[in-house]
Amino acid sequence: MELYYGNIAQEYLELLKVENIFTNYKNEFLLANTPNFFESTQEIEKILDIQKKAMESKEWESIKKFCMQWDGDIIESFAKTLKKMNIPANDEYLEYLADVSQDFGALIMQLKNTFQRARPYQVAYYSNLPLHPFETYSGNTPSYPSGHAGQGYFICSLIANHYPEKAKELRTLAMKIAESRVIMGIHFPSDNLFGMEIANELMGKDDIKAKYFSDEEEANI
Repeated sequence: MELYYGNIAQEYLELLKVENIFTNYKNEFLLANTPNFFESTQEIEKILDIQKKAMESKEWESIKKFCMQWDGDIIESFAKTLKKMNIPANDEYLEYLADVSQDFGALIMQLKNTFQRARPYQVAYYSNLPLHPFETYSGNTPSYPSGHAGQGYFICSLIANHYPEKAKELRTLAMKIAESRVIMGIHFPSDNLFGMEIANELMGKDDIKAKYFSDEEEANI
């Protein structure tokens, strides 16, 4: 059995035409294998287990608050979180991060539209599994790869390049952002893994390293 997400929303169509430093590497990532329906069904069981552990945790209210916050605009979420972490984030810096996020997001959307992996709730419906995802603002596109996981990992790494003393906290933040998508029941764990793999691969590209992770780039922020 094959199951696909379906057409993406009108608001994302322009991203399919974008060409930039990230989308230049799209063809490399198209070689990835999309998990099939059977594998997706197995992952639903993992999602249900992760959800259960989170909801039974004494920290559930703070976990839920974090999930809801990061389901919204990712740059607004970074603005609030960086302030709590005592990392300077003026309007100019946040605009810079927003531009990076948008450019990276174009690659993610193009891959999503190509792979067309159904969301967990779609798989759960057709496999009669009791998954009840949380209401989502940003989970209305094909599932694979996870944009939040990829963008979160890349942007946290970028900020860590500017503020290396915060690198450990930022790595933890990136993992929590990715995990929040599974807790909400709107992404598979493999969506997150692929998103972070993309970010990691891109950070190893010479042109991307030169543009975003060089000493010169850091000095200009």
